[in-house]
Amino acid sequence: MRAIQDSILYAQQQATVVGALAVFSVLLWLLVRRFKALPICVLMVLIVHPVWTISAVTGDCGCFKANAATFVTAIAAVCVVLQCIVGILLTMRRYASEPVL
Repeated sequence: MRAIQDSILYAQQQATVVGALAVFSVLLWLLVRRFKALPICVLMVLIVHPVWTISAVTGDCGCFKANAATFVTAIAAVCVVLQCIVGILLTMRRYASEPVL
């Protein structure tokens, strides 16, 4: 029973991380206004997160739920990192093309 509770708690913590990444991704999109697919991907990952879609009670005591939560969090993190890189590159390009007074 302890393993199941630990797996559920871990998956909930990972869902919280994905939620924070989703908020950050949407705010970043509001600043840059490019690559709308990345925040949408993070939000979709949050919607189908294993904390809500995979049961820990049956099967392997929640090990699959915990592993899937880690994988989903990694996908969201990669999307946000890509979004940050694109935002930085676009900002650098925008300021490089403006004339200096």
